Amino acid sequence: MTEADAPLTCVIDKPTRLGELFEADFLLRRCFFVWGADSAGRGRLQVKTWAQPDSAYAAYTLTEAYKATPQGTQDAGFSSQHEDDDFYNIVKVEYDLRIDGSYGSTLNIIDAASVRDHGARPFTIKARNTFGQGSGFSPIDSLVASFSGLFTMTSKPWLVLKRSIDLNRFESTIPGTVLSVTDRYIRNPATGLRYNHQTGTGGLSGYPGMVIGHKFDWGCAEIGRDGGAATIRAPAGEVEIMLVPSRTQGTYCPTAQVDESAANAGYNAGTKTLTTYAHKFTESSESNDNTYFGAGDKVYIYEIDHQTAAGLSWSDEVATVGTNTIVLTTGLAGWDNTKRYRVTYDAYSTVTSTQKAKVYQADDADGLVADTVQAYGLGFFGSSQSTQATVSDGTELPVRHRTTAYGDGRPLDNAYDRDAAVLCNNLIQYKYARQQPTVVASSEIRDGNTTAGDWLAVEIYPIFLGVGVPTAGRTRSLFVAPRFRSKVGTAYCRVSLCRRPPTGSSLTNVTRTAPYVEHTFDTASSSFVIPTAEALDITHCKLEDGLLGAVGFLLVEMSTSTVGLGSNTDYAGLAVCRQGPWT
Repeated sequence: MTEADAPLTCVIDKPTRLGELFEADFLLRRCFFVWGADSAGRGRLQVKTWAQPDSAYAAYTLTEAYKATPQGTQDAGFSSQHEDDDFYNIVKVEYDLRIDGSYGSTLNIIDAASVRDHGARPFTIKARNTFGQGSGFSPIDSLVASFSGLFTMTSKPWLVLKRSIDLNRFESTIPGTVLSVTDRYIRNPATGLRYNHQTGTGGLSGYPGMVIGHKFDWGCAEIGRDGGAATIRAPAGEVEIMLVPSRTQGTYCPTAQVDESAANAGYNAGTKTLTTYAHKFTESSESNDNTYFGAGDKVYIYEIDHQTAAGLSWSDEVATVGTNTIVLTTGLAGWDNTKRYRVTYDAYSTVTSTQKAKVYQADDADGLVADTVQAYGLGFFGSSQSTQATVSDGTELPVRHRTTAYGDGRPLDNAYDRDAAVLCNNLIQYKYARQQPTVVASSEIRDGNTTAGDWLAVEIYPIFLGVGVPTAGRTRSLFVAPRFRSKVGTAYCRVSLCRRPPTGSSLTNVTRTAPYVEHTFDTASSSFVIPTAEALDITHCKLEDGLLGAVGFLLVEMSTSTVGLGSNTDYAGLAVCRQGPWT
């Protein structure tokens, strides 16, 4: 569920029904309660979400074999279809609830194409538990982003298929379940063709749909009336399935990265064999990257991190696939073993019909892929990132994009999208990481403290740390190092990163409110020194929007091993003050 782990602030000023309290939250997250069998077959109350129907993500396949009705009733194979016009193409979200019950902000989500074709059909969501950015409570931006991802699927009329189901699917085909549907009684929404018994074509065949309603009766024995014989009521079930008439969906084209650590940077010219990494673009629990290619596939091998806009590239055909190897048909003339390479699908006009089941880029001029098929749309499956996904390595460097990465008919492969994510991570980890040294022209000497061991505050200031609540086990540090010296004995410099500002009536021994982290530097040098920078963990600070959010407070204090604190130490600022990457 979207924002399932985000804090939610509920303002309850009078007795309120549970449904009324959370109705808007469920609408914005496109989720609902339903009773049915879970993955282990246990019946229980669940929370399901709407999802873009896609056969590749179907939980079940419904064919003619799964139809069933009680003996002596209507034809078990019968199905009906109608268009559902219960849709909305303008959604107004009211949020930022005020004390008088009104809403301080509104946001409109409009499907302009649907409004043009079907007229305005508005709907209002009063998001009583949702507030704007900066409030620290249920920010609206992330909710609207996920809501919009599925909005166009439900902002136009859709087809509803009604058909019987057998008792084996009574509790598993529950609302929210994505199916692959085969039905001879229904015209194919994409082609308009009915099933042809002579050719075996037409009708629905592996068409994606989502369950939006179901009912069933397990049946039982019924006592006879007025002395009549007992009867048996047979089991019966029916399911309603949403079919989206226009569907241009698919999954990413695969990519495998050539292993540059292998001999000749991963290419054997004699056998025309590429050696690839096992899991550059898949999880270790999944099949190896090269196994997503097959014999006969038309492939494109290209250089990454190239110095020119184009770089080296070849088009070839897969002969065979082995253990982390791809054997080519023609071979790669001009291979340069000082470079790195990847393998993906070739252009749409070149690849096989099987390969065309994946996603390719459309031309922005005519909205068609290679002047042939409609542009693909973004699918929304109502779930967040898999909890099994490997956490990104923040130190990984981005790669240069190629001119052949985009254009009419080019494959939409997972490598380029992953590269975009790596680039964003790199910007956050390094380019936009906070750097705030405070070197001053002359040393700051604080007089007036003559007690050895006391701490004198010489610098206090807020520092922006950024927004981004860490996932479990992740940390980020602020690296600090002062420039200071001792005049007599040993000088100490204590740097603290606090969540809240320090307090006190003087600069001596100020009060630090937990939580905070600290590190103490020392030197006996009479010349200014900059010690090795030390890491201060920032995750105890409030790394989110709201009051005192996204900032920490740096406190720098000086002390000495001898009397005359102020005159025996010199502090010339934090020579190092920078954020490191998430680790």
